[in-house]
Amino acid sequence: MMLHLRRYEAKSDMWMGWQLAYPHLIAAEYIGDKMLSLDFGSRQFMIESTGLSELARHLQQGSVLTVLEYSAAIWPGRDPSQYIKAITLIGNVARGG
Repeated sequence: MMLHLRRYEAKSDMWMGWQLAYPHLIAAEYIGDKMLSLDFGSRQFMIESTGLSELARHLQQGSVLTVLEYSAAIWPGRDPSQYIKAITLIGNVARGG
């Protein structure tokens, strides 16, 4: 099963995303209820929002298929505090071979 992370890039007017295999999720670390770090070994992501403990619980159960970052360009007029504020790739370790 794959986890799909997507964010909207306003400059290119396109979606950017990553698909990652659940079995490669090494760790999920959180800072309070507002930041969640996902470690896939060679790639690490930071998710920012509110109420992320619920997302962490669903990730632990393997029941999350897609995490979308909020974009006012796509969903105008919605309260951004109810959605994922940012998905950031914070680490991309090259694999030697």
